[in-house]
Amino acid sequence: YAQLGIDFAKQGQLIEEEAKAYDFMGSVYNYKGEIEPSLQYYLKALAISDSLGLEKMQGQTHGNLGLLYSEAMDHNKALFHLKQAIAYNSKLDLQKRVANNLNTVGLVYLNQSRYDSAEYYFLEALPVFQKLNNQSGLSAIWENLGIIKYNLEEYEAALNYYEKAFEIDKVLGDKRYLSISYLNLGKVYHAMGQPE
Repeated sequence: YAQLGIDFAKQGQLIEEEAKAYDFMGSVYNYKGEIEPSLQYYLKALAISDSLGLEKMQGQTHGNLGLLYSEAMDHNKALFHLKQAIAYNSKLDLQKRVANNLNTVGLVYLNQSRYDSAEYYFLEALPVFQKLNNQSGLSAIWENLGIIKYNLEEYEAALNYYEKAFEIDKVLGDKRYLSISYLNLGKVYHAMGQPE
């Protein structure tokens, strides 16, 4: 259907819709784990968005490119696109996108073991998620901060963050995130010499 959307947009010279369709196709291929076609569709979407000055679309596509490059472990390109996304989304006051982009920048730095930078971006995202009352976003931030503290062997701080995430995950009832919380709590208790 996405390809039909692209074809229809081209036929009707609906250039903005064409950019949206390309961006969507990029996400479809990214979801399937097909990086190269995903990249090509995102770049087509970005080229159209840039040429028309579609700032909302630019923010979205830069964010998607940032995620793609992050998953491909191309840290420099991920950071470039994510910071572009933050700039566009901040300008348009798209707070949920900003918070997600900040969190993803933090994850890129976390994957590089650049803990100070990761912590900075997670703490930047935290008040935005709080303002939005985005509980799943808050849980992710607490988990990510816990990972930093765990890796730095600051187990009391890690435990504090993991417990905050756990409490949110219990309320949300998300079994996937609950299992992650249990695992993280178990790891930190074990590291503290309290395996039970």
